[in-house]
Amino acid sequence: MGTTLTKPDPPSDLLLNEFSPQYNREYVALVNPSGSTSEVLTSALGQPVKDNAGTWEFVEAADIANAEGVVIDALSVPAILAAGTSPAKYGVLRRGPAVVRTGKLAATDILGAAITSADFVTALAAVGIVCRAEPAEQSTQTT
Repeated sequence: MGTTLTKPDPPSDLLLNEFSPQYNREYVALVNPSGSTSEVLTSALGQPVKDNAGTWEFVEAADIANAEGVVIDALSVPAILAAGTSPAKYGVLRRGPAVVRTGKLAATDILGAAITSADFVTALAAVGIVCRAEPAEQSTQTT
């Protein structure tokens, strides 16, 4: 039997609009700030991050109110040892004006703990990143 490969969502599924990539984004290596090895993620897209004195790190669910940006690259994340650094650099949307799709923000952190979506949205709004939900359903107009 063959292996089924799942293609990660493209960054355009999360990022709806931004002022300027040169202004809104940074490309950084990310640190796992926890005392545990992270889970392996097929995609970092939508993961919360923060700048800790010049070092960008993933944000744990318990600290989600301090998120200062969101990963906009669909690169995979290998298991990162406690206090270890990712081997790749990831695109981070770190400031607005920008609009992202709420449904594509990460539901769990790099340790697998559930993220409170409302707190994540509030944290992003503080740095000028607006979160928008997709319409629940689309309908066809008839005349």
